[in-house]
Amino acid sequence: MVYEGWVRFWLWHKGHKQAFELKYKMIKQELDLRRLYPETRDDLERRENVTSKYGGDKLPVVRKTILQTHKMKSIECRYCQEVYLETQNHDSACPFHSGEYKVSCPKSCPGAKDNKMVTTKCMSHRFKRWTCCDVREESSFGRNGCAFRFHMPPSGGDSLYIDRVKTIENRDNEVLGKLDYALEKVRGENHVLEAFKIKSDQLKEIADLLVDERKVVARYEKLKFV
Repeated sequence: MVYEGWVRFWLWHKGHKQAFELKYKMIKQELDLRRLYPETRDDLERRENVTSKYGGDKLPVVRKTILQTHKMKSIECRYCQEVYLETQNHDSACPFHSGEYKVSCPKSCPGAKDNKMVTTKCMSHRFKRWTCCDVREESSFGRNGCAFRFHMPPSGGDSLYIDRVKTIENRDNEVLGKLDYALEKVRGENHVLEAFKIKSDQLKEIADLLVDERKVVARYEKLKFV
């Protein structure tokens, strides 16, 4: 009976402990996400403040800037093949091995530095390992590496950005082509001669008008009053 009671107590205690650990992990995960995604955290806080002020679903739509959209865009690292955000990128985000993965003695063994020092005793610890840190697990893309670096985007660039840049360049080239054509057309026309011809025609009209008016005046001068 005492043993059964102890077993029941142990099961009850284990259940409470697991429930506490589960709740703790959920809270920790939420805090980690808010720390890793500052834009998400700010957005949640902004929504909470707006909701408390206006109530209901009357939330103003805030458009993201181009920089914010770029920061929240997921990118695949060319080295470790992991997806990351630009806001999460730092100098220790991408692990890698600086050494070579091959059959070797550990760094503490003289045979690791000089193959001539390899003896029959080395066969007990001579396995495939990373020469930089003695880690025997190869891992994919060096994700268990002992050194760190920045994540790097694909070497060919982002296809979406490349297409957008090409579209903008084609549009700009079209506009520049039209402007060049208009400029060449203007240069081909002699506007100085054209302006001189217009002025000459205007002066000729004025001169003809003066001649007609002088004839009228001369006709009145010959009138005789009786």
